[in-house]
Amino acid sequence: MKLNKKILVLSALLCMGLGGCVGPASNGSGTSEESVAPWSDPGTADFTDLTEFEEPIDVRTEDQKAFIEYDGDYSQLQQSDFTGTYHTNPNESQSEAKTFEIAFEHETDKEVASYEIEMSLKNNMEDAWSFPCTDKKATIQNLFIGSTYYYRVKANYAEGEPEYSFVKTLETVDAAPRIVNISGMTNCRDLGGKMTASGAKIRQGLLYRTASLDDNQSGSIINDTGRAVARKYLGMKTEIDLRGGPNGTGGEGSGSFTGSSKLDSETDYKFIPFAYSNGKDNLFRNIIPVRRFFETLATPEAFPAFFHCRIGTDRTGLCATLLNGLLGLSLQEIYQDYLFSNFGKIGKTSTVGQANEDGIAGYVHELTAFDGDTLQERVYNFLLTIGVKESTLQNILDTMLEGPKPELNPKKINLTHAESFDLDGASIVDSTEFRSPEKAAKLSQGNKISYTFTSSKAVETSITAMMTSKNTSSNLASALKVTLDGTELSIKDTSFATNQLGFGTNDEYWEPAKLIDGVSLSAASHTIEVENLISSDIKITDMVLTLGGDTEITLA
Repeated sequence: MKLNKKILVLSALLCMGLGGCVGPASNGSGTSEESVAPWSDPGTADFTDLTEFEEPIDVRTEDQKAFIEYDGDYSQLQQSDFTGTYHTNPNESQSEAKTFEIAFEHETDKEVASYEIEMSLKNNMEDAWSFPCTDKKATIQNLFIGSTYYYRVKANYAEGEPEYSFVKTLETVDAAPRIVNISGMTNCRDLGGKMTASGAKIRQGLLYRTASLDDNQSGSIINDTGRAVARKYLGMKTEIDLRGGPNGTGGEGSGSFTGSSKLDSETDYKFIPFAYSNGKDNLFRNIIPVRRFFETLATPEAFPAFFHCRIGTDRTGLCATLLNGLLGLSLQEIYQDYLFSNFGKIGKTSTVGQANEDGIAGYVHELTAFDGDTLQERVYNFLLTIGVKESTLQNILDTMLEGPKPELNPKKINLTHAESFDLDGASIVDSTEFRSPEKAAKLSQGNKISYTFTSSKAVETSITAMMTSKNTSSNLASALKVTLDGTELSIKDTSFATNQLGFGTNDEYWEPAKLIDGVSLSAASHTIEVENLISSDIKITDMVLTLGGDTEITLA
């Protein structure tokens, strides 16, 4: 569908205090608003037979609907269920939503230059956008779910003022996901429209997950019509590109990685290269990129935004899983979102898998090891542990949720960064690798780091090190010596392999390795010291204390 170049850039997120447009709705909610002032419909009776809708519009295909309404355990679905029951084809895109038409008749003696269907979420037709007509009908797509729309015909005359039909209304079904059609692309959908555990709703029109804009291998290549939809209708302002070759370099697919978006020069392009992996490797090879991804979303001005890898499934799926978990979706809803990519042209059929396999279950299982009573709290604590700031997470929750915010009870996380360590033989090294932290302490055999802090209260804590090493054989208990105030502590005897350390040829694997559980701190000054006991170098970027209650930690 070719959009009229005069499509309006839609109104700001006034209720959120944001300065950007969000596509069809002015508040990102996908619900209609009352008119600001009384309004008299200027329509005329010259327009007849304008299409009316007695039932809410459902743009899902029958196979998409059957998948979304599946009432079993999504983790148990096999490849044959997708190719058989839901008729997916990994070499054919079936991820698009259905479109529908609005038609009309019009008698006039004037010369008509063009017709268009105007639609708005406001009953006074403010912030309306236009769908151009051919033969007195228009193709409609990409509406918000669960919304009431107001629509009318606009006749543009060769001379004089335009005329309008009377306004009519239609409703859309309240059934997530909101599937969007961007011409030339596959696997595109809005993360909004779903209810969360707290009773809040994820705002529509803020954040989209998609496939690449320029990948010859999958055939997901945006065209000019798609650009008009993405920029002028969906209002996309920021592209987050998760693709990347070794060490974050380009060369994957046909992407040029020139530092600019394939939409246009005005789109803010964020290159955050993730390593391509499966299972828990997908998480542990991308700890630093995950941190940067969430930092990008902490800026309200970045929205509306979209993120993608090559086919929009694995690396995109990892980010969506963590984000959906943070926002408060259930595990089944997270699995559903991940598996919906099978309707796209992704060249494979994905399943959830098992905890020890390559699917999404591999890293979901790792997330359950973090503190918290719910998946949402565990994801929250995981993100805090890897260095995402609490203010960053709160900004994301405030921006993306409307309604009651979650009352989380996260553990208090205290991070001490490498530049604050006292060094005994160790050194601070800088890194320009995309998937490594900017600074880390490098410990060769016999080197030590330490830091001194004061605890405001007596508390029990765990000690975690954000670390990496190329060692593949040692156990943490034999590789490190950790002392608290000169007393050696007993380290959890897990192998480097178990903790995803010692893999690859570079410093991509940065694991929050929990070294010690259940150590007691008094309300006093304390010193923690870490020594490397093995011949392989170990790098540590953060030391993490997980605390209870309102205990405050102050560095000396």
